[in-house]
Amino acid sequence: MAPKGVSSVLITSPAGHILIDAGTAKSHEQIIPHIRQLGFKVEDIKYILTSHEHHDHVGSIAELQRASGAVVVGSALSVAVIKTGEASKDDPQFGDLSKFAPAAATRVVGYGEVVTVGPLSVTAHYTPGHTPGGVSWTWQSAEGGRTANMVYGDSITAYGAPGYKFSAHPEVLASLRNTFARVAALKCDILVTAHPEAGGPVAPRRETRAALAMQR
Repeated sequence: MAPKGVSSVLITSPAGHILIDAGTAKSHEQIIPHIRQLGFKVEDIKYILTSHEHHDHVGSIAELQRASGAVVVGSALSVAVIKTGEASKDDPQFGDLSKFAPAAATRVVGYGEVVTVGPLSVTAHYTPGHTPGGVSWTWQSAEGGRTANMVYGDSITAYGAPGYKFSAHPEVLASLRNTFARVAALKCDILVTAHPEAGGPVAPRRETRAALAMQR
């Protein structure tokens, strides 16, 4: 859905849709037309889930919320940033991040909490480290009578602003190590990452269908 370099995923159902991530400040100019081109209504999006609170993933959150009326969902630490549009001082990249337009209606989810829309059930998995409020999301997708375990994986890279040393922040290193273990334990047939290149080459649709067909 989003421009090259960042991901935005639409999970659809007759009862309404869930969008994961909002891309950069101008991404809504592509995301909204793409949703309509696929035959869906932006106004049917009930929730916008967030991976982490950086401008390249929530930059269009206000515009997409305005267009859809959806509630923005994330961890407590992520939502606190999304409501202000300014990065937390606890973020390893603080001082090197752009501001963004804040969201209005928000919802905080706990670790393991499930967001539902009709038949859709998407589970939150806290994966902090890259940012304090990072969340990865899992759900099941069915096609042709087969079901696949889907994972939308948040960024788990140790990247800091100039002068930031992870060695000086043992609590952040501990968060990253815990996140690595959590991500490794997730049931996953198809992986989508917040930055597509982090998950390897994006599979063509025919390969995705083949992967679904192989699941029992």
